[in-house]
Amino acid sequence: MGLDSFCIISDSSRVLNDIKNASFNTSPHSCIIYKICHIIQSIFSVKKSLIWLPSHCGNIHIDRVDYLAKSTSNFLQFTNIDQTRDEAVLAVGKWIWSIWKDQWENKTRNQYQNTFNLQQKYLQFNISWKDACIVNRLRMLQTRLNGGLFKIGRHETGLCSNCNTLQSEKHFIMDCTETTELRNDIRSIYDTSKPWEYQHILSDKGVIDKIIKYVRANNISI
Repeated sequence: MGLDSFCIISDSSRVLNDIKNASFNTSPHSCIIYKICHIIQSIFSVKKSLIWLPSHCGNIHIDRVDYLAKSTSNFLQFTNIDQTRDEAVLAVGKWIWSIWKDQWENKTRNQYQNTFNLQQKYLQFNISWKDACIVNRLRMLQTRLNGGLFKIGRHETGLCSNCNTLQSEKHFIMDCTETTELRNDIRSIYDTSKPWEYQHILSDKGVIDKIIKYVRANNISI
């Protein structure tokens, strides 16, 4: 290449660390990082530096570079760049999330939307598959309690046999006279700084364990 020295400048410390440590296997931009590391290794005798230049620090030169980088989006010539799965996921995931967020906020709301807030992170518990079925059905508000059976025509009224009110998932956890013992167990370990609401209760690992234990001990069909 005829270079005596060169430097790589970036406002991303993660990218620079991946280049420094040749961490292309764990980098979300592994294809690009691999190519950069390969070039660096091929000219190992040349002096090289990695420089981190934080963005939004009031440097007029950085603002100019940022402007020029963004202006390339209007450039008519395109260069195909091979992407790894992780690199594609970053772009596609953001696009899918924007569509999902728009539909969540603007489409007809259902019972789940009226109960849970929109979350980008997936809540996962380290439990068995059978226990996960119990939790997921309660969280999705799709169970085999009387209220759930009524929705699919498999129960005449959907009412709780003890309270004579709709036996929904919320009723089962929050109000039913038959599950008073369960609520007492939940309150004994529940963080009082959190609201006593269904979505928060069904997002607590300790509470989940209590619910699973109760459902199994009483042979309740969920």
